[in-house]
Amino acid sequence: MIFEVILGVADSSRGGLCARFAPMGVEPDGKPVRRALLRPFAASRTGALLLKERRGVLNVVDDAYLFAQTALSDDLPPHDGAALKDACEWWEIEVESPEKEDRIHKDNAKRREVLCKIIQVCQARPPSPFNRARHAVLEAVILATRRGPDGFDEEAFARQMREWRTIIEKTGGEREIAAFYLIQSKL
Repeated sequence: MIFEVILGVADSSRGGLCARFAPMGVEPDGKPVRRALLRPFAASRTGALLLKERRGVLNVVDDAYLFAQTALSDDLPPHDGAALKDACEWWEIEVESPEKEDRIHKDNAKRREVLCKIIQVCQARPPSPFNRARHAVLEAVILATRRGPDGFDEEAFARQMREWRTIIEKTGGEREIAAFYLIQSKL
């Protein structure tokens, strides 16, 4: 099983006051979660920073806008270090064993597997229910971040975005609709 979270990493080269955030799929090892496997893209700045700093935070959020914002915008959401202020919970992680080299994974992208130990789990509040619009925003964010010049089917992308727009406008609230417009503005 893969959980979608937002990885936050404090940047010590800037005195720890700055942080980078990026959506990240993680594979937890069970319940309770003691370790999580991350597979950042080889070109990911946040993934590279995680390997350098060897610590980070996996933010569990229920706000679809945060996924769009951290994936596609340079505007940082409210945060305290690498923890997002609007996170339901966050898992402080420490890099345990990164692979030495990037590998090609199932999606034909270069990624590095990074096994992280969960040091601490902090809970702020229970998550709100995840509706169809939040799911559609999350899928749109993932597809938008993988859009590139090589072999990308623009027609299929446009068709999928129209389908998600219908779902989001029908079942979403303000944050989901704002997230979808943010995605569209960055394309």
